[in-house]
Amino acid sequence: MNCLKFLRKKRRQPEAPKSEAAKISSIPPSSAMLSQQQCPLFNTLPAEIRNRIFHFALSPYTRKESPYATNEYYYRPHFRYGDEYLDTALLRTCRLIHSETSQIPASRYLAVEYHSRAPPHHRPLTARAVRSTVGRLQHLHLFTQQYWLEGRNWLRHMLPFQSSLQTLKITLRHSDWWFWEHSEPLAFNPTGDSSGSLRGHYRGTFNLELSPMTALRKLEFELETVEGKQAEMDYIATNARAWQFPIDPAASPPSSEPTDPDVVEEIALVLNEDKTRRWGWWGNRLPSGDHVDNDPVNAKARLVKEGVDFTVPDGEPEILTPDRLTYYVVNLVFERRVRTVGRSE
Repeated sequence: MNCLKFLRKKRRQPEAPKSEAAKISSIPPSSAMLSQQQCPLFNTLPAEIRNRIFHFALSPYTRKESPYATNEYYYRPHFRYGDEYLDTALLRTCRLIHSETSQIPASRYLAVEYHSRAPPHHRPLTARAVRSTVGRLQHLHLFTQQYWLEGRNWLRHMLPFQSSLQTLKITLRHSDWWFWEHSEPLAFNPTGDSSGSLRGHYRGTFNLELSPMTALRKLEFELETVEGKQAEMDYIATNARAWQFPIDPAASPPSSEPTDPDVVEEIALVLNEDKTRRWGWWGNRLPSGDHVDNDPVNAKARLVKEGVDFTVPDGEPEILTPDRLTYYVVNLVFERRVRTVGRSE
């Protein structure tokens, strides 16, 4: 197919979500490629502009025909619609284009996975999808419940990606905490010591379980509760300064050429306090569970006065029902730190 004709076509609706991109990119291009000098993409446009066109054509997008109901567990800012899609027909136009674009889908693909309370028609990372993305998936956003996260059940799903995953975002929604239904105190500490909460319940640790993820550069926790439990959340966020997530240096490529045999690299993900974000939003009351009663207007005004961001994302409605809940969210970002230490330390 002439590559220019493809770009002039209207983007087609795909038959599968973005995991299909990994299947396409896994097909090795043939060494026998035409130069495509009859195509303006290659005989006229500079490579930099052509690359921008390819990135745009392979950008994920969302179908917006059927927004979620605002009282569902999975509705939240930036997640008003279903899974994102990626049209990968461009990779099938010719071998030369395939050779220039086959790595783009995996690098731009943010996989979203739910442990429970997933949206309808969500396509999980099934065994088939996992096989097609081994060694390529770089970015993952995981929605899970606290008991499942601390029980380490999710880690076996990460094994196929432990050498390729670069960013991991974990979201605990208001309804994902231990005993949220009864408004029990919040408690969370991946490192396992007792400083993770004022009181409350948590079990198990998982900071050491991330050690085999040798490519991991960024770990982000998005922790959500209701406004009435702000003090409990802030206490967790304060103690997060001490959390560390070691990365196995033996399985990681060295950051530089070793010069001293008695010196080793120590790699860990540590909190970047400059990137901590506190934000809030109004949402409908959930179908079940106890909630801390508050006046949403006064609750929002108090949080805004404390510097909490309540900006409504572009194109999304602001929930104004009388019994709406005021959600308080803290994002904690942990980034890779490498330092050299003596073997005896």
